[in-house]
Amino acid sequence: MATALPNFEKFPVFAEESSAGIRWKKWIAKFENLLCALDITSDARKKALLLHYCGEDVYDIYDTFTDEQKGVGAQITVDGNDVPDEYSTVKLSLVTYFNPKKNSAYEVFKFRQTTQLDGESIDTYHTRLRTLGSTCEFQDSDKEILMQILHGCTSQRLRRRALRDNLTLDKVLSEARSYEMSDSQASAIEKASTVNAIDTRYRQRPVSASFRGRKSGDERNKKGNSKMLMHNRETRSSQHGDKHEKMHTTKGKCRNCGGNFPHRGTCPAKGAQCYKCEKYNHFARTCLSTEKVRRVSNCKQDSGEFETYSTSSEESVFSVTNGNATKTPFVEIGIFNKSEMSC
Repeated sequence: MATALPNFEKFPVFAEESSAGIRWKKWIAKFENLLCALDITSDARKKALLLHYCGEDVYDIYDTFTDEQKGVGAQITVDGNDVPDEYSTVKLSLVTYFNPKKNSAYEVFKFRQTTQLDGESIDTYHTRLRTLGSTCEFQDSDKEILMQILHGCTSQRLRRRALRDNLTLDKVLSEARSYEMSDSQASAIEKASTVNAIDTRYRQRPVSASFRGRKSGDERNKKGNSKMLMHNRETRSSQHGDKHEKMHTTKGKCRNCGGNFPHRGTCPAKGAQCYKCEKYNHFARTCLSTEKVRRVSNCKQDSGEFETYSTSSEESVFSVTNGNATKTPFVEIGIFNKSEMSC
């Protein structure tokens, strides 16, 4: 009866080629743990599962092997009986293939560059160093790990204690755990003490009369929000009206006569004719027309031949009339619709 196979990660051949041999050694150890958990002892099944779980890249490498490297027909003698041994042969061939890819010098370099991270416990740091040290082929791993802890740990107190008393690796780890626990407990106590001190000062602090007044005022404001809103609207409306009235009082000028506005009576320009545009109800000085009058109005003419010279400005119009030789020239000036005669 067929059963579903459990999931198992494939071997990443090209993830980091310089450490392929070390990574393969770790992967094959985990794979054999899986075989043990599944209680698989058949040589043929072991080989089949190895080629199934290793991944496409490893299977392509297996295809390049000779039959001898593939373990075709390989046997060993157990208790006087020949039994298949193809799995062991394939595993040895793959180990031999990946081992030249191992770079011990690079692994040692990574080990030396490993330092304790901020907030990382000594046990986690020790585990990382132990994992990296397994690929470095140290003769005395404990000694190398101890030296790296003294070099890369974040606790100066631990480093000085270890150097002063020449502590072993186990003693250093024990002391580091004690320091971490005491620091954690002290921080918790100090934090609680700080919070209690702040709370006590806050409760003992006298409440000023102004603060009580603000508090009661806030409560009254909550009850009278609608009244306050109406009051604000009326205030803004009143301010706007005052501002409008002020503008007319200080800066208001009548656009017809140019005098102050409003008038006490009728505007002086009412019914008056502009000498600039000849329209009514405004003076020439307030006229908005761009054309100027070039002729004379309201000039009295006597009988006989005469010559008239006239001109005009925005506020006045005048003319000079030269009659025949027997008559005296006269000048008539019109200012704001009023005539004055000068001879």
